[in-house]
Amino acid sequence: MENYDTKKEQRKENSGEEIDLDNHQQGVGAISLNELPEGCIAEILSATTPADVCRFSRLSSTFRSAAASDSVWDSFLPSDYQTILSASCAHQADSSSLTFSSKKHLFFYLSHNPILVDEGKKSFSLDKRSGKISYMIAPRDLLIAWGDVPAYWVWISHPEFRFKEVAKLNHVWWLEIRGKISTYKLSLHTNYAAYLVFKLRYAFGFDNHPVEVSLNTWSRLKFVQNLLF
Repeated sequence: MENYDTKKEQRKENSGEEIDLDNHQQGVGAISLNELPEGCIAEILSATTPADVCRFSRLSSTFRSAAASDSVWDSFLPSDYQTILSASCAHQADSSSLTFSSKKHLFFYLSHNPILVDEGKKSFSLDKRSGKISYMIAPRDLLIAWGDVPAYWVWISHPEFRFKEVAKLNHVWWLEIRGKISTYKLSLHTNYAAYLVFKLRYAFGFDNHPVEVSLNTWSRLKFVQNLLF
């Protein structure tokens, strides 16, 4: 069973109370984490994840200050984030909205507000827990069989849509959608999943039909997602 002090510390951490790390020295000559320079703590936090940094910020005022530093959150942003923001600003009518008070503010903005990049052909965002890069391909940048035939597909727009246009299906005998993205745009050493995002309204013909999904690689730089229904 856990002792009383351990349970007390856990309650403090869960409630957000400050924990005095100076009382946790073990052995002669042990150094409290709070005695480390703030820059050193920030360097340690940079080697973790955004979720870990948020948890460690509750340990003490020293950790809280280090966890808010730009050097920590800069490590979770892609190295070319300034280019990504510039491309997004150039595509948006109101680029003044993309101003940030800190790197932390920028990170959480990108994790909750996907921005359009690549001339509006993709949206870019960051995973709030890991900081990994995520992309969504615009419908206009997908290869949709019969997508240019009004009898089968129509292109509509709405203020709630992320992209300028989305494809609305009227009627087809088969549904084939393909998309591609260069892997150099993605995070290294990361397992990715590909999803087809759609909304069903008054749909029919989808019952009891097998779905075939394939993921193919073309050289080391590109992968192609084939979605065959």
